[in-house]
Amino acid sequence: MNTQTPTDYIFRVGDGVNFWNSSNLFTWGTKSLRGMSTIKKGDRMWFITSNSNGKIIAAATFNSIKLRGESGFTDEELGWTGGGGWDYEIHYNELYDVSEMNLLTNIKCQTTVSRANKNCQVDLVRAWNWQRVYFLESLLN
Repeated sequence: MNTQTPTDYIFRVGDGVNFWNSSNLFTWGTKSLRGMSTIKKGDRMWFITSNSNGKIIAAATFNSIKLRGESGFTDEELGWTGGGGWDYEIHYNELYDVSEMNLLTNIKCQTTVSRANKNCQVDLVRAWNWQRVYFLESLLN
């Protein structure tokens, strides 16, 4: 496990439909590994939708990357439509739905995955800690 401070990565997930469809399997797909050369298990993943001022819809912790076919999931089993040609599966843990928090990063990027940087207008460490507390409190109520 990564014992160093986690790094934050931004994942663009189109309109989010395919993302939510496969969220029960803690899996997302990508065509390329561009932007992920330094990602490590335990790093934080922030999922944003396109054309939304970088609205964060979910957060998770990174687990692994696998070449498609190694897990045995088909596009149909994952609920993915559109024939995107996803070559890699990104597996994650600790998924949190933060879509109602209205976290706008104002990040506009062409790449699917990038490390969060100073242009991000959300304090991601604070948001991560807050949403985890909120989630745990909701389990107790």
